[in-house]
Amino acid sequence: VGGRLFHQGMSRIIALDAWNGAVLWQTEIPDLRRVNIPRDASNWCADDRHLYVAINDRVWVIDQATGERLETLTLPVKELDSHEWGYIAAGGGMLFGSAVKRSSPYTAFWSKAQWYDGRNNDATAKVCSDALFGVNRKSGALAWIYENGVILNTTICGSAGTLFFVESRYPALKTLKTGRIGDARLWEQQYVVALDSESGAHKWEKSIDTANGDVVFYMQATPKDLVLTASGGDKYTINNLSPENGAARWTAEHKWTANNHGGHMQHPVVYDDVIYLEPYGYRLSDGKRLEKRMGGREGCHTYV
Repeated sequence: VGGRLFHQGMSRIIALDAWNGAVLWQTEIPDLRRVNIPRDASNWCADDRHLYVAINDRVWVIDQATGERLETLTLPVKELDSHEWGYIAAGGGMLFGSAVKRSSPYTAFWSKAQWYDGRNNDATAKVCSDALFGVNRKSGALAWIYENGVILNTTICGSAGTLFFVESRYPALKTLKTGRIGDARLWEQQYVVALDSESGAHKWEKSIDTANGDVVFYMQATPKDLVLTASGGDKYTINNLSPENGAARWTAEHKWTANNHGGHMQHPVVYDDVIYLEPYGYRLSDGKRLEKRMGGREGCHTYV
């Protein structure tokens, strides 16, 4: 953004010159750490002037040019003592966030137990939010808040003035003491919900019954498509929905290339009219699989 590249390291953020890699500034933030992001959401974002960094129940607003903390925003929900800031994104003069039960995000990184490459264990539990909200950046006031079921953080996305997400309305899930949910009931009573990003007005919702995303479960939005990707068993399942009303368009599936080192938890890449998910690409317009396959990966990385 603005010729700068920002990178999160171990409990720190570093700002680099995007053209030559020179370190412009860095700041240590001990409580910044968040890991296992394929089961959660990022803890910071940027607009054209600021970085917004979620730390416990606050957001630090940082000047991109200097690294100076300009202000601190507080989680604007009534459950302040029991929740912290989860999802965060900026756009259209708004700052969006979600409220998750305290200690739900993953922070541990040492030992075999923190090898987040599992297929159905504690490390595959999804971090879910109890509320989603929008804050007006000019006034700092809470513009709207949405509360109903438990919202899967990995599905929160937006396009063309609309926020989308998947939530489970299974009643027992709301009473859990943690927002890190590995309960099979998470895949029951699921809905895709669309809200106006500026006002929070309810646009539409659609009951869905997708493949269980035991390994990972993602959603991505474009102006023309809403794409759900579930990984479980030994395969990926992709569902293309209409962003206008959630109507189903097409479904595709294929086997994992591997059940380890990221082969079973890849995040799809959407580019033009194609969604790429190792080793295939599918046309978003009709779901047709491309004839050419993607090349192999090295190690655990994901495509961008």
